[in-house]
Amino acid sequence: GGTAEATQVQAGGRQVVSGTGAYVSGVQLAGWQIVVSGGTAEATQIQSGGIENISAGGTGLKTQIGSYGVQEVFAGGSAAYVTIDGGQEISSGDVVILTAGLQNVNSGGSVEHVIISGIQNVLSGGSVANYSVAAGGTQNVSFGVVLAGGTANLVAGKQNVNGSVTNVSILGGTQEIVVGSAHVSLLSGGEQNIFAGTGTIDDLQSGTQNVNGGAAVSTNVNKA
Repeated sequence: GGTAEATQVQAGGRQVVSGTGAYVSGVQLAGWQIVVSGGTAEATQIQSGGIENISAGGTGLKTQIGSYGVQEVFAGGSAAYVTIDGGQEISSGDVVILTAGLQNVNSGGSVEHVIISGIQNVLSGGSVANYSVAAGGTQNVSFGVVLAGGTANLVAGKQNVNGSVTNVSILGGTQEIVVGSAHVSLLSGGEQNIFAGTGTIDDLQSGTQNVNGGAAVSTNVNKA
């Protein structure tokens, strides 16, 4: 369980963080970082071409994922307090994925507290809670995925639903239900497009629900 700080991992290089108490901080990553059981990587800056893999028992905190950097969260791995950002101000304690950055949440992987301005792919069996899709962001929810934990805000950008999402507040941007279902607690700006599956809106104050296929169920239209 050793520690390392302010390390530079160049293209072609590899850093493995493994074992109880293993801890690295402030890594400049252009190569490959592997975080496995017992390991923690904090404040890693993933540069273009860099890849961070978080596997079972590994933890990633306060990561900054730059353009064309990649973070993969695998089964049993976790990334907490996540911001997938577009290069704007970075909030303390967040994982940051800059414009063109990518986060894949794989089966069994878990991510919490996400602000998305890059691209987040939630694959079958992955888990995301307390998320917000901001300007320039895209969240792709795959078939078989159920996102039901904590708060969920679509402020701008786009959410593509092929699985199931619940308790989403749409304040701007676009939610597209390709298949599956979406439960929206509030639509106040932006739009929901239903192509197949079902969409439910508890409180439609402003914005638009477009039913192009599938069904709108229990939608309540109110004056803002």
